[in-house]
Amino acid sequence: GSIFQKTPEAPVILWDFEAKQPLAVLKGITVGVKRLAFSPDEKFLGCIGDNNTFIIWDTNDGSAIHTHVFEHPVLLLSWGEIQTDINPKHPSYIVVTASASAVNINTLEYDISSMQYYLNEGSCQLPNTG
Repeated sequence: GSIFQKTPEAPVILWDFEAKQPLAVLKGITVGVKRLAFSPDEKFLGCIGDNNTFIIWDTNDGSAIHTHVFEHPVLLLSWGEIQTDINPKHPSYIVVTASASAVNINTLEYDISSMQYYLNEGSCQLPNTG
């Protein structure tokens, strides 16, 4: 929601600053937005909502290409380097998310058979505190 609209939806608006108009309205987040991060080439936008919903949108068409709800609050959303060595036309992306007790190192990869990106989720082993 916002101060202008008292509904649970919290759309993210991609804005063209020079043209002073919206490029896309990205839906799927409710209540509010906690974290936003563009991929290094700005082809994707990752978002963590107040209800721990994690969405990755394609900024070209506004489609949600990945949605996941975490059990615990997410404190970090960050993109790593773009990996172009296997498929330069459709590179892979590292997306890191973290909560108080877990770090996830995910890979956003292009699947040639379905002709779309998907997120391969991976967790990082953390040492015991002792």
